Amino acid sequence: MFGKIKTAIRTAKEFGWYGIVHKLRTRYHLPIPQSAKSTWKAGIAEELAWWDEALTSGRLADQLDPNRPLQERIAALLPPDCRTVTILDVGSGPLTWIGPACPGRTIKIVAVDALSDEYAKLLAKHSVTPLVQSRRLEAEKLAECFAPGTFDLVFARNCMDHSYNPEQAILQMVDVVKPGCFVLLEHHPDEGERVGYVGLHQWNFAMNEEGEFIIKSRNGQVNMSRKYAQMCRITCEVIEDDYKWLITRILKQQQTVGD
Repeated sequence: MFGKIKTAIRTAKEFGWYGIVHKLRTRYHLPIPQSAKSTWKAGIAEELAWWDEALTSGRLADQLDPNRPLQERIAALLPPDCRTVTILDVGSGPLTWIGPACPGRTIKIVAVDALSDEYAKLLAKHSVTPLVQSRRLEAEKLAECFAPGTFDLVFARNCMDHSYNPEQAILQMVDVVKPGCFVLLEHHPDEGERVGYVGLHQWNFAMNEEGEFIIKSRNGQVNMSRKYAQMCRITCEVIEDDYKWLITRILKQQQTVGD
């Protein structure tokens, strides 16, 4: 009995009380209700542990290079006539993945992440100074801090399928990008299913046979391409890079219905 109590206390310290509930549901299959946000909170410790190891190994060193080139897929979607562009990196992690160097352009990167305070502690632990300091903000609440049509491009890589409400998060991204500009998403397809819905991996991003963008969970799915066709045009492709990636480009319409 005392051993189980000690285990519970240790689990609470490591993963929080959300983590205890999550473990009881997944390991012992107890029918304990848990919201999507509670499940998301339960996986935070695992996410921080991954970044801690990545910073320890030094494999993120190139993300500290101020001369790192802007990635081609991002550069291709920037407004052609703008010399200074502002890009929002959503779910940036402790270090933005976006390269800041682009000949003939000035790239301004704004980075946000729901775990930025925790990441700041990790960066301090490893004596790392980021090129861009992220600010604490959930992807589902972007419009609380940014006006509609603020950014020339909004970007998210390997993170939106870790959020507690990816549909809402993507709509927020569309809201804060300028009309006629792009939201670019880069994610591993069907990641939740692949890893067994552990930690933050509760969602699958996928492309159907018609090339439409689908968000799936164990409880259902939504066809984003069809549901929001009047708001934006969504195109998808699957590529083989270092891993398999689903590349989703969302072009915000110049005018939405009702304007």
